[in-house]
Amino acid sequence: MDLTGMRILTAPTTVEHPHRVTYHPETDTEPWRLVAHCDAPVGAPCRLWCAEGCEEDGAEEHAEHELVDQGQCITLEWLRLSDVEDFYAGPDLTEFHDGPIRTFWDFDGVQWEYATTNPTSDALAAENGDQR
Repeated sequence: MDLTGMRILTAPTTVEHPHRVTYHPETDTEPWRLVAHCDAPVGAPCRLWCAEGCEEDGAEEHAEHELVDQGQCITLEWLRLSDVEDFYAGPDLTEFHDGPIRTFWDFDGVQWEYATTNPTSDALAAENGDQR
């Protein structure tokens, strides 16, 4: 799925923070890594996209199209384009850890921060519908 230009829907769902990361420490055979997960139910905003297959929501006719569950979290598709930590946009950390995350859209794609921190200005702006 080509995600270039897609606007990810990250409105609240019935699960307070449906997205989370798990930290896997370095071993003798593997480097450390973060893995993103989504626990959102079927029909949650992060799983919805246009039934017509539009590649971006800026298309004039897109606003009229029905949104349908895609069978997976579209937000995580963005995070899996590279290493999950590359999309971290929260306060400075000494190390990554397991925990719920807050995702938000900016013009570079989906960004994330730990849900246990105060939202960054970018996350607050996204929650209020302001695209930076």
